[in-house]
Amino acid sequence: MSEKLKIMLGDLTHTGAGLNADHFPLGIGLLASYTLKKLEDQVEVSLHKLPEELLEEFEKKNPDFLCLSSYNWNERLSYAIAEYAKKINPKIITIFGGPNFPISKTSRKKFLKERPAIDFYIKSDGEYAFVRLIKQLIAFRSDVESFKLSEISLDNLCYVTGDRYVEGGDERIADLLTIPSPYVMGLMDKFFELKLIPSIQTNRGCPYQCTYCTDGSPLAKKVYKKNEEYMREELEYIASHVKLSPTLAFCDLNFGSFKEDLQTAKIIRDIRKKYNWPAQMYGSTGKAQPVRMKEVGGIINEGDVDVIKMGSSLQTVSNEVLKAIKRKNLKAPELKELHHSNNYGQDFTELIIPLPRETKESFINGLGEIIDDIKFNNIAIHHLSMLKGSEMETEEERNEHSLETKFRAFAGCLGNYMIGEKNTPIAEIEETVIQTNTMLSIDYFYLRITALLVKIFIDGDTYKSIIQILRRLDIKSIDVLLEIQDNAINKSPRLKSYMRDYIEAAKAKLFDTEDELEKTLSSPEATEEFLDSELGQNELLNFRARAVLDYADECDMVLKLAVTTILKKKGIWSDELSEYFNEAFRFCNYRRFNSAQMGEVEADFSFDFIKGDSVGFEIDPEEIRRDVKIRFYYGEEKNTFQKHLEWHGDSTYAQWGKFIQKMNWIRMRKRIGYVGARN
Repeated sequence: MSEKLKIMLGDLTHTGAGLNADHFPLGIGLLASYTLKKLEDQVEVSLHKLPEELLEEFEKKNPDFLCLSSYNWNERLSYAIAEYAKKINPKIITIFGGPNFPISKTSRKKFLKERPAIDFYIKSDGEYAFVRLIKQLIAFRSDVESFKLSEISLDNLCYVTGDRYVEGGDERIADLLTIPSPYVMGLMDKFFELKLIPSIQTNRGCPYQCTYCTDGSPLAKKVYKKNEEYMREELEYIASHVKLSPTLAFCDLNFGSFKEDLQTAKIIRDIRKKYNWPAQMYGSTGKAQPVRMKEVGGIINEGDVDVIKMGSSLQTVSNEVLKAIKRKNLKAPELKELHHSNNYGQDFTELIIPLPRETKESFINGLGEIIDDIKFNNIAIHHLSMLKGSEMETEEERNEHSLETKFRAFAGCLGNYMIGEKNTPIAEIEETVIQTNTMLSIDYFYLRITALLVKIFIDGDTYKSIIQILRRLDIKSIDVLLEIQDNAINKSPRLKSYMRDYIEAAKAKLFDTEDELEKTLSSPEATEEFLDSELGQNELLNFRARAVLDYADECDMVLKLAVTTILKKKGIWSDELSEYFNEAFRFCNYRRFNSAQMGEVEADFSFDFIKGDSVGFEIDPEEIRRDVKIRFYYGEEKNTFQKHLEWHGDSTYAQWGKFIQKMNWIRMRKRIGYVGARN
């Protein structure tokens, strides 16, 4: 073949509300690197992240193949572009891949029949299957129909021909070293110019089979790994080329579980010493091997505990629920030890509502254990979504647990796109569970408010000193949160209205059917209005930012009221304790992050809160009663804040919410020091 086949690869992000998927397109990068390794003389390959850029290049290049990754955050965007491509050039060959693909053959056939613009779908590991398919199509002179009529079966390849469905066997790639690094090959260079986070993958597979997860398939149970040389060369390349992102992301599903992770940690430590990058890392940590996980974190952080941000992703602590979703977690004592290790950075966990067999009571009890026993102060509470390719999404699971669902636009995953000469509204739609046979919808929405209160009062240490003082008095934080939710909010009309608005905003996004939501967003004007309103934003991040920016005084008031009420019920309230708490609240307010006040501030106190802070307030107030002047200031971390503010922006609630989420507030508390004692 004299002329090279032109292959366009896209892992697209929506841009209507900013970049919703802000990682380098590693998946298509690996696909491209292997394809060029095997077919360099026969193909030319281009990679694309932004839909506008892909469409512009499409018009110029008139490619032979359009190949797109399908995730729940870009499926409709990708398919709309595939439809357009087929309209412009009916002979173009369209190939999709990615996890957003049903689990059963019957469902897969239906999926493809409903999407005729997709010629082929590649399941599971895609690199080998993609190259095999390209070779076959070259042999068939790019005649898709002739190839399909032959009903050739290739591993990991799925397609329909007429009313027949053809699916090849399941294949995993055991030797990941056969796939060259797309970074080292220079294929990812253009993405360093965008506000994207470099991402790496040291292994593939997950030994667990969680029913809500697309990686929970038995096929993916075995984990395959890359070696030290591969990772060192790749990380060296990234660090020497990165321009904008202070962050590195792991795509591993269980980083820290394997002995090879120790070597990766050493490489990252060396890279940080050489390039002073990354300033921050995050990813999903392992669910076992706590000793090794601790060691991995210690190597990477080495004196800077803020670098690696790993999450335990508990999802639930109920044994009944864990059994229902086929999940295994670290035991509470092991997780507690990891979380409180000085050098690890196991700083956040995640929960999901409403999982099968979870009740309102079991969720609250689990949340209480996480806050008060394990003492997590960074907790993400997600909503159960029905992901294509997960066991949870099957009819069997839906029926067994009586899963009642609604449909909503995926936050940030929508926009208006000029496809050809038409301004086309596109919104990704997720199916979210609002009720099960063990949790009514009224309980689900109650817990939505609880989740917001966690973000306001627990996350990020804004009220850390108050929480620590309460713990010494044997007062549980979960009881304080419930007192705020059930009683204290009613004493603040503004905050009560704010909470009502939050739930109304959440409910307004929910539709009974996909068709109803699609109809609502059927015009560019409607989509733009949706984007400009709270409906187009993540309501939790949005309202958390509001609490920080507009309701700080009200939050202080209801927390004080809840604390007072609980302590009075216990019969331990006193004038002395009242004075102590009032001063502690003032101390917390001086320490909280304020983007408008990045300089230092001094304030007088009647208690030595520096000494109290140094011992986690495990001390009698009278032992630290003395007049002191305390200095509140930022050190070198101020530069990190400014970098992230530039990255996310701070002009809207949504942007502030993203900034807060990324920074987690934890490293944003001001430092403290003595100015001098008062007379």
